[in-house]
Amino acid sequence: MRSALAIGTPKPSKLNPNRVVEVEGKGWWIGPPGCSKDELLDHKSREWFTVMYFHGGGYVIGDPDQDIVYWLRLLEQLAEQKGITNIRVISHRYPLAPEHPYPAAVNAITEAYRDFIKNVPAERLIL
Repeated sequence: MRSALAIGTPKPSKLNPNRVVEVEGKGWWIGPPGCSKDELLDHKSREWFTVMYFHGGGYVIGDPDQDIVYWLRLLEQLAEQKGITNIRVISHRYPLAPEHPYPAAVNAITEAYRDFIKNVPAERLIL
């Protein structure tokens, strides 16, 4: 896997297990300070706004692990500075080229979005 983990990003398993939860090999849920794992995974536990994040890399490099620390820090700042604790992030994994040529990544992202809006109202989704 071509990943930023090779250049020093902490492995998700080393981070707070309540705030960083793997989604069946498809990516990661990342939550604000003070949330529990159960709360993070329950779409109705809070009036969540959800950021649906797809890492950069031109469909060729990267993975959802590469920006976990960024999202953790941003969510901490929102909580500490603004009192906002109802935003969570889903960071998706998608197939990379050249092993998975175009349009495999676009199709995977579209499918993830369609599956997601079955459970979360579109007006509470941030892309």
